[in-house]
Amino acid sequence: MPGKEITSFSIPSLGINGIISDSNISLLSDTLTTFTPLIAKFTTTGKNVSIGDVTQTSEVTSNSFSANLVYTVTATDGTTKDYTVTLTAPRTY
Repeated sequence: MPGKEITSFSIPSLGINGIISDSNISLLSDTLTTFTPLIAKFTTTGKNVSIGDVTQTSEVTSNSFSANLVYTVTATDGTTKDYTVTLTAPRTY
């Protein structure tokens, strides 16, 4: 079966590693107070990774994590698997 897994996920600028559970990736930051665009570092067994129509490149593509993001991994045979990425951080008022 062709690979379509995310095997690691982190936000190096925040020093946090994601916890991958099935199709969910959870990130927890104790210090982040604004959701400015962040760059994720990830490894995958798939052919490519995208959010919507935007191809994601590990350590290159920036995204706002103010809402959950759905990363889609596409295998070499064209099948896909979605991962919902959630970043939890203190709220600012």
